[in-house]
Order: sequence, then structure tokens, then C-alpha cells
Amino acid sequence: AWIAAQPGLVAELASDRAAAFLLAAPALRISGSSVTLPGGPPAQPVWAALAGAPLTDAGRFVRALIAADDGRLAAFAGAMSQLTAPQLGVVLNLGAAAVSGMAPYVSGSAANNQPLQRRRDI
Repeated sequence: AWIAAQPGLVAELASDRAAAFLLAAPALRISGSSVTLPGGPPAQPVWAALAGAPLTDAGRFVRALIAADDGRLAAFAGAMSQLTAPQLGVVLNLGAAAVSGMAPYVSGSAANNQPLQRRRDI
């Protein structure tokens, strides 16, 4: 896993920011050196702006996300991982085209009373 190769980040998280990381963890998907968060590609500019760091530098982004606003942004990210695509579209102010593109990142629907499930097949 990516985090196993980041001993400095692990030490920082363990000593100073464990609670914030725990809150953000459900939202974080890291592949290579890039981060994907709730909302998928359409939401990436929003997350980069909120954290003040590029999602293409996973270490820098995770540090920024966890540290922002004393962990409040981390909590927000974790909470967003529980929302459906239409809900994320409203919360993150994404257009209708962006919302329809989020289907691969979430499943379940508030409209048909199904619970949200994290997609494990991607």
C-alpha cells in the first residue's frame, strides 16, 4: 500500500494528526502518487482548492488535507464519502454533467431508498 512507503508521513500522522487522518481515511483513494476523493474527477479541482495542494502529489495533499482548519477539512472529506453522487454534486457545487460522471465512484441511491455502498469493483 502507498502509505507503507511513507514513513515520515506515518510518523507525523501517528504523533500529531491521528484523529484527523481517521476521519479522512474513508474518503482517500491513492493510486501511484495521485489522490482521488469523493466526487471523482469532476470534483478534483474543488478538493485541490480546498486543501491548497495538488492531488497529483499524494504526500503533500494528504498532509494539507489533514492539517487544514485543525482537521475540519479531513472530517468534511470523510463525511462526503458517505454521500450519493447527486448529493455530492450539490454539496461540492458540481454541474449536472459532472454528477452523472460520478456513478463509478459511488453506488446506492437516496431516491430508491438504498444505502450508500463504497464501490469495491474499481
